[in-house]
Amino acid sequence: MTERASDLLGRVAVDPAGRPLGRVVDLVADGPQITAAIVVRGPWGRLLGYERDEAGGPWLLEAVARLILRRDMTTVPWSELRLR
Repeated sequence: MTERASDLLGRVAVDPAGRPLGRVVDLVADGPQITAAIVVRGPWGRLLGYERDEAGGPWLLEAVARLILRRDMTTVPWSELRLR
């Protein structure tokens, strides 16, 4: 099945019991294959890619990302992703 990123981003991801995990804010891909979704619980969606661990940059933005964005972020494997 072909998925468009625009159809996935912003949707609510849920756990197997149907409880909300948060909103899908980014997708992880290996070539053309989606492998995971980045889901956040809080009101913060994305901040210039700093929600990803491998992002580097000015120490202040990195500190904000660590304190605010990453604490509410979950990477959900594509095979386990359920959307509402």
